[in-house]
Amino acid sequence: MNDRDAAGTCPGGNLASRRVLSKFGLRETCEVAHDVVQVTTCSRYESADRAGCPPEIQAGDGATPTPNEETALIYITVKKKLKPGTADAYLAASQAYTDATRAEPGNKWYEHYRSVDDPNTILTIEAFDDAAAGEAHVNSEHFRQGVDGDAKQYIAERPDILYIDAADRDGWDKMSEF
Repeated sequence: MNDRDAAGTCPGGNLASRRVLSKFGLRETCEVAHDVVQVTTCSRYESADRAGCPPEIQAGDGATPTPNEETALIYITVKKKLKPGTADAYLAASQAYTDATRAEPGNKWYEHYRSVDDPNTILTIEAFDDAAAGEAHVNSEHFRQGVDGDAKQYIAERPDILYIDAADRDGWDKMSEF
């Protein structure tokens, strides 16, 4: 993502940019009101950019891990349409699965949200550190029990899913427009 104009300045004016280490490379950022807004990412450090970087980067050849599906954060959203009036029962029946998933070593978050427009729709947002954590999750006993367990009786139709490998993320970013 590159939110800079042609002159290389940040949105909102000529703010000084700086480069910081991220999990998968270099992030160029702009400092705005004590917050950091991502402007662009790249996968290698250039030698001129090493000043102020961690010692292991200053001493190394500048290479950083290349993002790929195995090292990318896995972000999943599942939208479940429930049978009318069963949302509370669904959430209660899925509580053991929720707790077990949250306790997994590679789980970053696992949260349920109820639609304000349709109380029979539950949105589940979950994330895992990488492909290995995601694979461990779907191969776990509690996953098998969760898919075929007591909560399934409350689901009205096959859930919708959005699965994203987010190679340049390790969690939530702050919303720059706010």
